[in-house]
Amino acid sequence: MLIKASFVVRGFVIALLATLLLSTNVFSQSDAEIKRITTFRKTSDAAAVMILGVFHFHNPGADYAKFESADIMGERKQKEIAEIIDKISKFKPTKIAIEWTPTRAKEADERYADYLAGKFNIDKGESKTVGNEVYQLGFRLAKNHGHKKLFLVDNPGGMDINSVLAYAKEKDPEYVKRFQTQIDAIVNLLNQMQQNKTILEILKTINKEDANYIAQSTYTDMSTVGAGDNFIGADVVSNWYKRNLKIFANVARIAEPNERVLVIIGQGHKPILQQLVKESERMKLVDVMDFL
Repeated sequence: MLIKASFVVRGFVIALLATLLLSTNVFSQSDAEIKRITTFRKTSDAAAVMILGVFHFHNPGADYAKFESADIMGERKQKEIAEIIDKISKFKPTKIAIEWTPTRAKEADERYADYLAGKFNIDKGESKTVGNEVYQLGFRLAKNHGHKKLFLVDNPGGMDINSVLAYAKEKDPEYVKRFQTQIDAIVNLLNQMQQNKTILEILKTINKEDANYIAQSTYTDMSTVGAGDNFIGADVVSNWYKRNLKIFANVARIAEPNERVLVIIGQGHKPILQQLVKESERMKLVDVMDFL
């Protein structure tokens, strides 16, 4: 009986090993095939796209999270901006995309032409007129690299967050607590960083993957409000995704083969945009953290 049992055990072990070897071979073949297809889909001349997520240098109050921005036009902050320009310039962008809608193309072209001609000064002035990232980063970088124009990729689209909160106050009060706690934490952090950190240090912080997770998790959580009832959260968040899909489409339109495209945009847009760039056949994502 012992001899018979040992043969049974040995046979089982051999069968198990054979199964494992076979499955490993199948998985290896599958992995290789997936890699081959992925490599084939990514064109060799895919445009390099780098997304610089920014806080709004001059916060116009359009975002739900409102913070007190520092005086960008002060001497110290201007030196900090020059440091960022130097670092980002190493990417050698061939095109620079900014968070303005294409409807402002005439305005952008005229102001940039005036800037190149020395008729539009962004080194001095009130923060509300020239102290935003479009001028301070976009215009400066474009001039440094001899660009004739900038590319406008934003798309209009709002989110009725208040409607979600109004519903949640009655139906899902725990969500309201989570949302407000997270918004308060973000605002407090941004206010602290504005007072204690350089612009470069802030950009390093908000372009890390942890920051991308925080930004995206806000919308992910909101999408669950009203599930099984009216799906108000999902409907509102879908507008955010729609806007970012259109922004991505605008980026894809200018990301021609072998281009090096720098996208300067509010950090909240970055998680969705970088995922779309990663999945594009004609684009490859460049990590901005390699340059900051």
